[in-house]
Amino acid sequence: MSVSLSVTGNNNQTIEFHFTDNELDHVKGLIKGRSTVPIILSSFQVVRTHSASMFAQDLLLPTVIQHAWKVNNIVLKIVAVAFAFALDLATLPIRLLRCIPRAVANSKQEEHPLLTLIKDKVSDNSFYARNHVVAKMTWREQETDPSINFLMGEVTTDQKEKTVNVNFIELHPHEDSGIFETRSKKVQWAD
Repeated sequence: MSVSLSVTGNNNQTIEFHFTDNELDHVKGLIKGRSTVPIILSSFQVVRTHSASMFAQDLLLPTVIQHAWKVNNIVLKIVAVAFAFALDLATLPIRLLRCIPRAVANSKQEEHPLLTLIKDKVSDNSFYARNHVVAKMTWREQETDPSINFLMGEVTTDQKEKTVNVNFIELHPHEDSGIFETRSKKVQWAD
């Protein structure tokens, strides 16, 4: 049995990594990340300082761009953009004061371990240009089930999947920030 990790980048290209069962905990550590930045955090702090366009978005209108603009209903979008714009204007002085310390902290940040693996395998930086990828991990765990007839040589294996949006910009490195969805399927394996 092995652990499979497929990573889909910003250009919709997918790369595969394979690990042994002993490396399962290591792989789970690779795919920790946040899928979105909370509204309160983005209102008071410039999160992305790695490129000029991301820095400008997070400094000037973070709530409008990251949250309100993504609302699907047109009426709700208009209301959300209006409130988000007011919030962004009200919290702009705080973001201005905090942007330089945040840029310094981001420049000292270690490279994400998954990004290191990706750079070893992919030469095109458009794969990770937006500082996030979608990672899907698949592994199997064997379970002993007393209802299975062991004379027939059958073993119950639980196949698990974990899909997560991995953001390479760490928001709180001291926290466990893994947000993921796990699906499980029972599979019968013959010995």
